[in-house]
Amino acid sequence: MIRDVEPRDAPRVNGARPAIVCGVVGLVGLVAWLVALRIDPDRAMRAWLTAWMFGLSIALGALCMIMIAYVSGARWFVVVRRVAETMAISLPMLALGLLPLLLEMRRLYPWTRPPDTLAPPMRETVAKIAGWLDPTFFVWRSLLYFAVWIALALALWTWSVRMDAHAPDEPSRAPPERPVRLSALGLVLFGFTITFAAFDWLMSMSPGWHSTIFGVYYFAGAMLAALSAMVLVTRALQSAGLLGGLVAEAHYYALGRLMLVFVILWAYMAYSQGFLIWIGDIPGEVSWYLARWNHGWAWLFGLLVVGQFFLPFLLLLNYAIKRKARPLSWVAAWILFLHWVDVYWLVGPSEGARAPAPGWAQLPALAAVLGLGAAFAAWRLSGRAAAPHGDPQYRASLGYESP
Repeated sequence: MIRDVEPRDAPRVNGARPAIVCGVVGLVGLVAWLVALRIDPDRAMRAWLTAWMFGLSIALGALCMIMIAYVSGARWFVVVRRVAETMAISLPMLALGLLPLLLEMRRLYPWTRPPDTLAPPMRETVAKIAGWLDPTFFVWRSLLYFAVWIALALALWTWSVRMDAHAPDEPSRAPPERPVRLSALGLVLFGFTITFAAFDWLMSMSPGWHSTIFGVYYFAGAMLAALSAMVLVTRALQSAGLLGGLVAEAHYYALGRLMLVFVILWAYMAYSQGFLIWIGDIPGEVSWYLARWNHGWAWLFGLLVVGQFFLPFLLLLNYAIKRKARPLSWVAAWILFLHWVDVYWLVGPSEGARAPAPGWAQLPALAAVLGLGAAFAAWRLSGRAAAPHGDPQYRASLGYESP
């Protein structure tokens, strides 16, 4: 049962305690990871890249979902938009996670090392694209990506908060134009930046391997992770009484449908990339997959096929599961775990591959990235409403009914 909430009655989030708890978890994780970095630098850096790309994917997927909703005029999304905005606003903190990557580039990216230390085939490949694989250019590109993402996230957050401060008296008032226009431009910029970021931070770990759809593969996983995280956070806010009866089964159903869409897109991108490379049978291309199949990595590949596609696909086909918060939350939690496995599978078997068992540095790195990111997001949300009640389409969103 949906109840209408007047703007003056909208509950405010007290984010101080969550911010402190998440901050402590993040700092403890960071200290433990720094110890791991001193003991085993190569494995610790792979753990950091895995955790960071996982956490970053959630924030980026949330940012993209906000812009898609503005451009498409998705009224149903308004009531849960603040959840996505809060995840996206963690990008400034996640930008600090770039620092270890830049300081320890040589441990992750072979093209940063002296040419005479590389194998002849890789040396030839790196020489051909030396203009792109230049450490200085790499740093400036990385900073540019975050500049675009943070600017978009901050602008959309600021406008949303301002609408809360000047809640409309007339529910039928037209939607705001500035967020829509910015989102239309932002989606174009976002498409380019997330694609090249995936190329730079993940694909260039194996400079002899190339895939033109790798960026779309990472994007699909990011959207799937963000939607899953939105389900979990929305349910948590409801349990805390901060969203009350605002979010109905229809809203969960809409999120569940989108999760199903991106489960299919992720699987399609994974299949297309692998199938085309395999039938091409070019040694430099196939070797990337062989590294993720041999030495015990094949079982992770099988887990991804079953766990991130077949199982969620079958469960999300069920109408009742998509409408109920509890079962949908279990599916969302499983998808998030498998998305981490996916990123780990991308990072782990690159040059210098080891056994597929995650090292102990994975947990501290994950705690540091997610803990500090969540602490920053909780701090920004503190004192604000959990739903953007000032949006002109807020009341229409409350009355959303799924087909």
